[in-house]
Amino acid sequence: MRRIKKLALGLFSCVCLLAATIGAQARAADTYPVILKAGSHGMLSDGTKSMELGKGSVDFNKAYEMVTPNEGYYLSGWNIGTKEYAVNASSFSVTKKTIMVAQYRKIINEAVYRVKHVNNYGEELATQQVIVTQKGANVIEEALDIKDHQVDQKYKSAVVADKGTEIIFVYTSTAEVPTTEGEVIEVEETIQLPGDTSVVSTTGSSGSSSTTSGSGQASSSTSSSSSGQSGTSSSTTSSDDATATSEEGTADLEDEDVPLGEGVVTDDEESKVAEVPDEDVPLGEMEEKEGTSKSWYIGVAAVVAGAILLTILVIYFMKKKKKIG
Repeated sequence: MRRIKKLALGLFSCVCLLAATIGAQARAADTYPVILKAGSHGMLSDGTKSMELGKGSVDFNKAYEMVTPNEGYYLSGWNIGTKEYAVNASSFSVTKKTIMVAQYRKIINEAVYRVKHVNNYGEELATQQVIVTQKGANVIEEALDIKDHQVDQKYKSAVVADKGTEIIFVYTSTAEVPTTEGEVIEVEETIQLPGDTSVVSTTGSSGSSSTTSGSGQASSSTSSSSSGQSGTSSSTTSSDDATATSEEGTADLEDEDVPLGEGVVTDDEESKVAEVPDEDVPLGEMEEKEGTSKSWYIGVAAVVAGAILLTILVIYFMKKKKKIG
């Protein structure tokens, strides 16, 4: 029985030591530097030939933006250790200090592509770029940081065709539209009606009003109405130099002289409708990076579970053997 206890204690100690070692490696992964070197036919954005790109993982998108090829050359890929990687390869985590070197090729079949930054209505928010490279080359571009705007994707890539290649970043405004409580903006419009009658219509943010004046054969009237804080108000005045009706506040008007609603619409006027195109809702891009910490912790859990199961089986078979003996 003592031998069984010692064996179980030994297995448990090994499992704990293994778990501690793997955990230490997982924590240390984020401290491994990734060094970017410009190579023989280019420079880095800071004007040097070498810089620390980051720690713990290789980000090819970020590296692409840091490299500027010399005139007549284009970036064709990366060299990491003994392996070659494409320009737009997937990022990965590292477990030791890593050096990546930019690789270039000479431009033989020249082509250009454009980079645009627009809002949801297609209006340009920044000056577009025209870049010369090799036909068929893979290129990557990074979005700009524009105040009060959110971009659809941080990075975009394309394969450059003979002509017409564009990389377009679409930005959505995040700024709030300022409003002033109680502010009224009035628009006044005068409409001439048949029979020397005119209508002056005033429209504001709190409603609208209209005034009708003219001449008839025997009428004089004044009327007004209003409704609500954001409703409508109107007044109508008609006078004649000859005769007034016996009843105060009433008037007989010709059908064509009576304004309808808040204004008068004639056959000669066309309604103007402003169409606003639907806004495309950008989907935020989730940047996925392959991490190692999660997989290591899963491995630790699997090792611990296996060791516990093995310990239980050893104890079981030892007891069974003792009973048989």
